[in-house]
Amino acid sequence: MSGGTKKYCPKCGEVHEVKVISPDWSVKTGWPEKTQRNFYLKRGDNKVQYFKRNMKCPETYHEWYSAEINYNDLLDLCNSKKKLTDEAVELNKTIESQQKEIGALKTTESILRDSMRSQEGILIIYEDEIEGFEDSIKAFKNSQIDLTLEYEQKSDELRELKNALQVIMKHVETEEV
Repeated sequence: MSGGTKKYCPKCGEVHEVKVISPDWSVKTGWPEKTQRNFYLKRGDNKVQYFKRNMKCPETYHEWYSAEINYNDLLDLCNSKKKLTDEAVELNKTIESQQKEIGALKTTESILRDSMRSQEGILIIYEDEIEGFEDSIKAFKNSQIDLTLEYEQKSDELRELKNALQVIMKHVETEEV
């Protein structure tokens, strides 16, 4: 091929003189067979005019579309792509950071849950000890009551003995005289 346009083939990665071919859609739609078409890409208030061509590599026979656009539009598209890429990188960093924070929070939650389970076990032990202590207090109070009753009984017996001793002593004194 000679005199054709040299283009980069996305399949083989080489620059070749490529053939501009009629697009399939011109045949399907019945439009006049042209190798280029004028298109507009409109997004909101932005409008980009471009020429669309169907290309074919002479080496691989790979077909692809190329587009010719205004250079300033190309720069705007490149800047927008870079901005979006930078924002995506920052967003990924934020997501990774938040995932690490979530992991740390899950670890903390696990530690707290284990601590709560441990403290529940300690509370059960303390409750058992408190019940035992309460039982000991009741037993002590009961023994104190028993001792008090026994003391009072012994005191009564001692008074009776003292009275009996006094009677005996009076009797002994009167007999001596």
